Amino acid sequence: MVSARYVVKKDKWNDVNLEVYYHEDHNYNINIMMDAMKMSLDYYTANFSPYQFRQMRIMEFPRYSQFAQSFANTVPFSEGIGFIMKIEDDDPNVLFFVTAHEFAYQWWGHQVSEANVKGNAMISEAVAQYSSYMVIKHNFSQEVLKDFLKYDLLQKA
Repeated sequence: MVSARYVVKKDKWNDVNLEVYYHEDHNYNINIMMDAMKMSLDYYTANFSPYQFRQMRIMEFPRYSQFAQSFANTVPFSEGIGFIMKIEDDDPNVLFFVTAHEFAYQWWGHQVSEANVKGNAMISEAVAQYSSYMVIKHNFSQEVLKDFLKYDLLQKA
C-alpha cells in the first residue's frame, strides 16, 4: 500500500491515462518519467501488443529501499532512484531506463508469464531489460545507447 498527500501530474497517450503521484517538492524528474512512459508505449505497442489497461501510474514512496516494482498498471517507485535523483546532462539517464524497464513488465510478466520452474524470473527480467534498451535505441542516438550499455555493464560488475 502506498499512501501520501500526493501531487498528481496527468497526461495522456492515445486513450491511456498517465499519472505520476509525487511529493510536491520532488517535481524535477516528472517529465522524464512521462516521456519514458510515452516512448515505451509507442515501442511496446508497435512491437509486442496493445497496452491492456486504460491507465498507467507511477507512485513515489520514501527511500527506505531503493527500487521500483511493476504491478498491473501501477509502479511504486522509490524517491531515491527517481524523484530526488539529480541527473547531469552527461550522465546516462538511469531514471528513463528504469521507468521503461518497469513498464516493460506490463507485457513480460503481466501478459506473458513464465512456466512455474526454478529460475523462471530470469526470462521476464531479460526480456524487460532488452525491451527497455530498445526504447532507448529507438528514441536516442547510438552514442547514448552505447554510453548507457557501458554504464549498466560497470554497475553489474
